[in-house]
Amino acid sequence: MNLTLGNLRKGFEETGYICDEEVALTVFLALKLEKPILIEGLLV
Repeated sequence: MNLTLGNLRKGFEETGYICDEEVALTVFLALKLEKPILIEGLLV
């Protein structure tokens, strides 16, 4: 499958992850550039 920003956001939604456009774009770019990232969040 060809990775697109839309596919990535859809995948997040289908698995129950809540993310905004900035997080999705950051993950997308990290995957495309093959660079690690650290994302922190609050577990409620």
